[in-house]
Amino acid sequence: MTEAEALAAGMPAMGASHEWLNVVGQPARPEFARDLGIPLTSFAQWAREHLRAAA
Repeated sequence: MTEAEALAAGMPAMGASHEWLNVVGQPARPEFARDLGIPLTSFAQWAREHLRAAA
């Protein structure tokens, strides 16, 4: 969403942040974590490990 699109949609506060993210990218990308050596967990694996105890 560009700043102009956000203004047209009636969400002016969203425009600047979306415009910024369009330029710098999203911070939570799996490849960024891999590059930093952070192990990744799929949602399915996380659910098996954490929702089992709640059931």
